[in-house]
Amino acid sequence: MEGESKTKTLPVRSGRGDPSRFPTKGRPKGTKNKYSKLRDSLLDAFEQTGGTKALVEWGMKERNKKEFYKLIVSVLPKNVDIELDGITQAIQINLVDFSKADDGE
Repeated sequence: MEGESKTKTLPVRSGRGDPSRFPTKGRPKGTKNKYSKLRDSLLDAFEQTGGTKALVEWGMKERNKKEFYKLIVSVLPKNVDIELDGITQAIQINLVDFSKADDGE
């Protein structure tokens, strides 16, 4: 068999449904992903440092109010979908820092 190639041509598999793309089937059922673990750790730390009561006390201090409101704004949704009469409307929320606004004085 002179001149014959010794390479073997395999069928090409592609696409999302191709099981050979991933060595496993993912996380075992019931296992938390790393973000859930991080969230749980942060919530535990929050509770161990005084929880809501400590956060309120910290936020009430005049020197912390600006940071407190920044924290609140950082966890608010930036986009909201509202459905009225079967029509869904996406709304983007833009927050304005009024502390930097010129009050005309």
